[in-house]
Order: sequence, then structure tokens, then C-alpha cells
Amino acid sequence: MMNLFLILFFFLSLVNLTAKCLSGDCQNGIGIDLDPSQNTRYEGQFQYGKKNGKGKLTDSVGNVFSGLWQNEEPIKGIYRFKNGDKYSGRLKNRMFHGFGVLTFVNGDKYIGEFKKDKKSGTGCMVYTSLRKIYIGKWKNDKQHGKGNVFYFTESEFGNYTHGTKVP
Repeated sequence: MMNLFLILFFFLSLVNLTAKCLSGDCQNGIGIDLDPSQNTRYEGQFQYGKKNGKGKLTDSVGNVFSGLWQNEEPIKGIYRFKNGDKYSGRLKNRMFHGFGVLTFVNGDKYIGEFKKDKKSGTGCMVYTSLRKIYIGKWKNDKQHGKGNVFYFTESEFGNYTHGTKVP
């Protein structure tokens, strides 16, 4: 009898940790679900009980992702951070991956390629406060490879390694 009680208690505790459909059709349609284990609320399309199609996810901090979902994963859309920063582009494994635009609340903006949440590949960074633009190669969030710096008053060309200009 005690074992049956423990099994039942364990099962009920698991049910409380999984997503709950608050309204609509969270199996094959449009609905709203709440996932207490992730502290998230999703409003959008479902297919076979999974986030699929257009949807909006809000986390407990106030960050919001609106865009396309495929098998529970966001693949393309707009991520608005609570601090005011915004990312628009592709994602892979819930990280910025592929082409995207990252706009910072201070006015700076990066347009280009990302790999695992980092600027990697070809991109353009506009440093509003520094009054300059860098166009060129990036690796792990740093200028790396051939690139050009354009100041709002003059231009500078060169090669970069790990964010530093090399002769």
C-alpha cells in the first residue's frame, strides 16, 4: 500500500513539473501553455503536442521570443531582452546561429553571421558611441581576419587577430 502511495505521489509530482495547457488546443492547433519547470509561457501553434509554427515564448525574467518553432525549438524570429537589446535572425539549439541582427540598447548594432551565440564569420558592427563602423571577419565575438574600420570622419583598413589590428 505504501509503495502504491509513493508511486502515485511521484507520478503526480512529475505532472506538476511539465507544461500545462491553459487554453486552446495544445495538441494540434493554437493554444497557450505554461511550463513551470522552465518558468515559461508559450502562446502559439502546436503540432503533435509540440511547439511548431508561429509562437511567442515569455520567460520569468521578461525576455520574449516571437517567431517560428520546429519540434519545440525556436529556429527564426525576434528575441527581445528585458534590458532593451534585440536579436532578429536564425537560431540553432536556442543560440544565435546563422545570419542575424543584434541591436543593443545603447544604439550599437551588429549585422552578420553568428555561431553558437557569438559573432563569427562576416559581419558589420556599428559602434554608435565610438562613432565608427567595423566591416570584416569575426571569430568568437572578436574581430579576426581581414576587416576595415570606418570612422565617421576617416577610414582605416587592415587585418585583425582576436580583436587587435595587426601590421
